[in-house]
Amino acid sequence: MFGRPDEAFYQREIVRATGGGKGAVERELRSLVKAGILLQEKRGNLKKHTLSVYERAGIVTSTEADAALAAARRVRDQLSAWLAAEHPRLSPPSRYR
Repeated sequence: MFGRPDEAFYQREIVRATGGGKGAVERELRSLVKAGILLQEKRGNLKKHTLSVYERAGIVTSTEADAALAAARRVRDQLSAWLAAEHPRLSPPSRYR
């Protein structure tokens, strides 16, 4: 998303790209929307997410940056735990956790 700021992504696309669980990704997306970092647009039953306008401009408060960092760390930790449990051979070395 941050590498393609002008594009909007469906939640399912984000789940697929991150390899995270649907519930975990949904929870983190909700946190990022609440922090104002992402915008959410409903299209029928589907939700599309894109970076907010001021995030594209690079204007981020320290509170928003802290919220994004905390959300990213939670996703990283959840993905690491899932990898360790489901695919131990693919699990990253402990220095990356």
